[in-house]
Amino acid sequence: MLYLCAKLIAKISFFSVYRKVYIINEDNVPGDRAALVTCNHPNGFVEPLVIGGYIPHSLYFLVRGSAFENKIARYLLNAIHCIPIFRFRDGFAMMRKNNKSMSASVNILSEKNPLIVFAEGSTQQVRYVRPIQKGAIRLAFDTLTNAPESDPCIIPSVIHFSNPQFYRSEVVMEYGEPINVADYRELYKTHKAKAIKSLLDDTNKAMQVLSISVAPAIDTKDADTVFEIARSTVRDKNIFPIIEKVSTSPNRDAERIAGNNFSELNETDRNEIIGDINKLKTELDQAGINYEQLTGRTKSTLFNIVFLVLGFLPFIIGRVLNIIPIKIGQAFSKSKVKKDEFKAVMKLMPFLIFYPIYLLFLGLIFGIGGWLSGLGVLLVPVLGWFSFVYEGQFKEFIANRKFNALSQDAQQKLSTIYQNILPKLLNNRA
Repeated sequence: MLYLCAKLIAKISFFSVYRKVYIINEDNVPGDRAALVTCNHPNGFVEPLVIGGYIPHSLYFLVRGSAFENKIARYLLNAIHCIPIFRFRDGFAMMRKNNKSMSASVNILSEKNPLIVFAEGSTQQVRYVRPIQKGAIRLAFDTLTNAPESDPCIIPSVIHFSNPQFYRSEVVMEYGEPINVADYRELYKTHKAKAIKSLLDDTNKAMQVLSISVAPAIDTKDADTVFEIARSTVRDKNIFPIIEKVSTSPNRDAERIAGNNFSELNETDRNEIIGDINKLKTELDQAGINYEQLTGRTKSTLFNIVFLVLGFLPFIIGRVLNIIPIKIGQAFSKSKVKKDEFKAVMKLMPFLIFYPIYLLFLGLIFGIGGWLSGLGVLLVPVLGWFSFVYEGQFKEFIANRKFNALSQDAQQKLSTIYQNILPKLLNNRA
């Protein structure tokens, strides 16, 4: 029951926090065989929410053992299908408990339940996929050995956040084709180490192919600069659907091409491009506009004006009724969390833990006016979501007005600089 509640809360929270979530090739995760889903881990505990919230199967997760130290946390984590896995830093005494966790994991896989492993072994907010650890591969072979009838496979997967630290950013979650563990059976019988290395290498390669990334030597800030301008060429302006289950994504393709092309450049050329983009960004910031105004895809219409006028009151109500949990999340993220990797999940905490309690409290207060008033509290999260949408539409409307207020020469100058940068990153997509 708690697992299903957590899944529902995860879905609802993402509607408010993220502007778009693209789930690519979800059907690659089977429900009729043992599936070990290996995923990168750039953003704390947010990845399990994306995966667990939207895959229709009952999922299980391998989670760092230190998260289970508190009794309440241990109860909750067990209830939402989490299994502890301990690392060297936890000490040898704790690592001995991994035998029990591995046995439980094999049992789960043998029952053909997908198991999620954040195979990089730690959380690090970088713009590339780090080499995965051997533990996931050994678990795959253990399942093949102990439950061959479960037909185990590895599902390479990659998650990418357009801007991990900000509300209303975008997420791309992609699942690759299954890698059949049985294909390595004969090699495993004769040479276990070679079989493990072969499957490890193939899984790493598959995750690299899926990734939206740059070379490891490239600074994360420079990577984000490149991804942002690439994303502006294809960014979907439609509000709905928020969650898109698709087989391909223009956003993914544009960012992937830009990341690959940028990585292939020498350092001098990369610095030149970053310098050009930063100069353009400075001019855009001074003018109060964004890349989207240069694409011509965000022109304001009569509908936008009517929407902003009629939506103003619901915006105010939604923002006032939801400001407390939002501010708590922001304050906690800033004051209590030092690592960037965990700031995003702390902004989600109000929606995952405090928000349901907050709604219950509002329901009791509103219920004084009758049961119908109490049910009105269900509109609070809807109005909260609407306030984010309205804010985005308002900012876009103002940016469009500022762009239109520029002289033709100024508009042409900015557009020319923008168009001159794109071919260096996107090849024939310019």
